[in-house]
Amino acid sequence: MANSAVEQDERLRRPAVIAFGDALHSPIQVDHPEWSCVYDHDRAGSADHRHRLVAELEEPDTIGFGIHLADVVFGQVRRDGDGPAWRPLDA
Repeated sequence: MANSAVEQDERLRRPAVIAFGDALHSPIQVDHPEWSCVYDHDRAGSADHRHRLVAELEEPDTIGFGIHLADVVFGQVRRDGDGPAWRPLDA
């Protein structure tokens, strides 16, 4: 028996995990993706990439994993106040 379109859509909306490695070195860069770090060799290109990454991390059911984010490596991006912000997942 074929699945309904609604059941198929539900399967496509599974949570996603994005591991972003060196793209973000601090949670503050989610709030300010234009802020570069000393290791960014192409500051303009890196900032552009971070803007696109933050937009992707804002998608519903998307979890981010950032190894450089110390004790808050797993989280989600949510819009609060003036813009996007990193929100650590509850343990």
